[in-house]
Amino acid sequence: MSASGVGTAFASERGDYDQAWQFFQQGRYTEAIGGFKSYLSKYPKGSLAAEARFTLARIEPSGNNAFVHYQFILDNHPGHPLASQASYATAQYYQNIGAMAEAKARYLSTYSRFGQTAAGSESLYRLALLSVQADSLDAAEAYAKTFSEQYPANPRNPAIAAALADRYRSRGDTARSGAGWRAILASYPTSFEAGSARERLLASVDDDLPEPGPGGPGGQVPVPELRPAAPDRTGRFFLQVGAYGDRSVLDRWTTRLSGRGYQTVIDSSDLKTRGIWRLRLGPYRTRDESAEAAKKLKAGEGLEGMIVEVR
Repeated sequence: MSASGVGTAFASERGDYDQAWQFFQQGRYTEAIGGFKSYLSKYPKGSLAAEARFTLARIEPSGNNAFVHYQFILDNHPGHPLASQASYATAQYYQNIGAMAEAKARYLSTYSRFGQTAAGSESLYRLALLSVQADSLDAAEAYAKTFSEQYPANPRNPAIAAALADRYRSRGDTARSGAGWRAILASYPTSFEAGSARERLLASVDDDLPEPGPGGPGGQVPVPELRPAAPDRTGRFFLQVGAYGDRSVLDRWTTRLSGRGYQTVIDSSDLKTRGIWRLRLGPYRTRDESAEAAKKLKAGEGLEGMIVEVR
């Protein structure tokens, strides 16, 4: 075939693919399915066959058919950029139908083959969670360790740690669950899971709090009235303990820390817009002074305070 003939054939192939793709982008999925199937019938080894099968798998009403398309990519286009996502999708398929052994094997295969991709890291995350759910905590700990070492900046890290801590708590292992929650506060203090960690730790020490009373020794320290913190001219550094959308949790932490001798400040500046209160300790005159206070907080309460400068 001449060069011009090859170009014409490719243009025709591309045109058929683009027509199906346009249907897909418009949400006309029935027509898109027909278009991609027509493309694959005419060009079974076409240059866009992997893309056509991947898109078909996404919109096929049958999970079995979708699996066939994903598996075809793995078998016939193992080096294609979409292969990692196709492999992960087959693992999800097995998990969705309850075939957990096959799901774990496919997640492990995806991680092993495509560890440097998003599908690879997500597969390792799923392996860790499935191990937690199956109460295989030694395996879950191993997966969690590998995940944190290979993907240290991945936001899934605190989620894995939280799942493990919760499982230990459900088994009555308060020592390991507490250690897990404290590790989350230390390593991921700004994560969503850090808020849960503070609540879990507070719940675990509720029995050690003084009984409610009129105040004074052995009594409960009154919770300060919630209002925007007034500007303080003697110090501009604070330790942020947490941000809470639940007033009762905020009150409990304020009571606990005030009773331990900390000066608490509640910032409600984001209450109307975001529905949260921030609990802070301070103020402190310098960053060094606040850093020392942070060490004391960590040693005494097991909490990781975040230094905040208020201008």
